[in-house]
Amino acid sequence: PSTATRTAVCASAPKRTFQVVSTAAITADAAMTAWGRYVSQFHPSAEQEQQVKDLFDKYHAASLLAADAGRAYAVGTGSTQGLNAALAVAAASLGDLINLVQAFGITIPSQ
Repeated sequence: PSTATRTAVCASAPKRTFQVVSTAAITADAAMTAWGRYVSQFHPSAEQEQQVKDLFDKYHAASLLAADAGRAYAVGTGSTQGLNAALAVAAASLGDLINLVQAFGITIPSQ
C-alpha cells in the first residue's frame, strides 16, 4: 500500500484490534462468570472443568497474539494478513469456548 494508505490504516489498526479484543474479552468474561456459577451449583467433573480451562487458556493466548499483531502492524513490522489471521484465530478460539460452555446448557448473558 501507499504510504498515505498505510498511515491511515495503521492509525486505525490499533483501534480496530483493541475493539475486537476487548469485545471478545467481555464475552469471555461473561462465559466464565456463567461457568463459575454452573460449577458452584452443579459440580461438573474434573475433566469437564479441565476442558473449559484448556479452551479459555487457548482463547487467552490467541487474544494476546491478536493484540501483538495489531501493535506490530501499527508500527510497520506486521502485515494485514498476519493481523487478520491473528484476529480470526482469536475469534475461533472464543467461539470454541462459548460453544463448550453452552454445551453444558449454560446461557451466557449478552453484555
